[in-house]
Amino acid sequence: MEQVRQITFPLYSAVPSVVSAILLLILALIVAAIVKSIIVKGGQKIGLPRYMDKWGLTHNKSPESTLNSIGKGAFWITFILFFPSILESLNMRAVSAPFTTMTSKFLNFLPNILGAVLVLIVGYVIAKVVRDLLAVLLRKLKVDELQSKAGLDGTTSTSTFSTLIANIVYVLIWIPIIISALEILNIQAISVPAISMLNIIMNMIPNIFVAAVLVVVGAYIAKLVGNLVANLLSGIGINSIYKHIGFGMNAKTPRYLLSDIIGGLVKFIIILLFSVEALNVVNLEVLNRVGFAIIAYLPFFLSAVIILGAGLIIGKWVEGLMSKYTSSSKLTATLIKYFIIIFAVFMTLNQLGIAMVIVNTAFIIILGALAVAFAISFGIGGRTFAARALDKFEKKMEASAPASDSTANTNANFDPNVNANISPGINGYDPKDMKPNDINAKNNFGNNNNPI
Repeated sequence: MEQVRQITFPLYSAVPSVVSAILLLILALIVAAIVKSIIVKGGQKIGLPRYMDKWGLTHNKSPESTLNSIGKGAFWITFILFFPSILESLNMRAVSAPFTTMTSKFLNFLPNILGAVLVLIVGYVIAKVVRDLLAVLLRKLKVDELQSKAGLDGTTSTSTFSTLIANIVYVLIWIPIIISALEILNIQAISVPAISMLNIIMNMIPNIFVAAVLVVVGAYIAKLVGNLVANLLSGIGINSIYKHIGFGMNAKTPRYLLSDIIGGLVKFIIILLFSVEALNVVNLEVLNRVGFAIIAYLPFFLSAVIILGAGLIIGKWVEGLMSKYTSSSKLTATLIKYFIIIFAVFMTLNQLGIAMVIVNTAFIIILGALAVAFAISFGIGGRTFAARALDKFEKKMEASAPASDSTANTNANFDPNVNANISPGINGYDPKDMKPNDINAKNNFGNNNNPI
């Protein structure tokens, strides 16, 4: 009997533990089922599936199926919370200890989770209300009309100034809300870097606001000044320059007016200047350097455009001048015009700094080739003229040669003995004072057979 009692006593003593474990198990199932039912039915009552579908949380499933999956997850989480107690009632402490530690930590952390969720919910409501009210207020203040005046008409309702500003404020409200939620969670590995990043963003908000104002003001000023410049240039007749350039363009109806091109260039430069200053405000180093590099290149670009335009105008002017006031052929005038234009193109490329070595080498080669071609053409074309000039010179040389020969022969035939018989005083001539030609004349006179 004693042996039976020793065998059955542990069984009898374990009955309360087993019953307690069974009761806890039943209670866990009931509570878990209630939690699941509350989540599923309550979510359907408040239209949670619709919001889940709107927020993209269904993952290609029906919203009801996703909500049911959330309910099942809540069921098992609730059951796991009871599981350590069930094992503890069965005196299975070695098994229940890890579960007990896990659930204890979870329960200790649960207030933080609930607090963070509550902060996020309240923050969402506040941010949404402020966004909607601000959008309505900005529409009442006719902020969208400024967008139309600036030439930035929104194609949809979400691209208007009022909606854009309201959404920006909505995001800005969310930043401190998220910071507060992370601080409540107190997860150092996540909250510390996230809070640091959000604080940096919060500190940048004033700079971002100033940069945005600079860009908006720059766009407005660029539109105003660009239109003013375009109208002034159109008023002084700069668009008539097309007929001075030619090149087959229709001067009456050009596709792009020069005044509009210059006005657009002025707009671009002003917006670029304000954008670079905005980047400097927000301390974006790389983009700031790129902007400064573009600004530093602008003088070269503008001078290149001026050089090219001047080359086109001068080329056309020289062509018309040669055709009007000289007898040159139209081909010669056209060649000179295009030579001036090519020269201007090379100067433009050199000013832009595009492959300077290649451009300079090509220009020198072309200029040398033109010089050689000119020399060859001049040599071939002037051959007849040179032949005539040389022939004329040769004839002059031949004409002067006989006169020199006759003078030499006369001097050779002169006899001083004959001239000595002539008295110095005859006819007032003195042989000593006579020149060779005079002596010849005297000799001829003395040899004359006619009486004096």
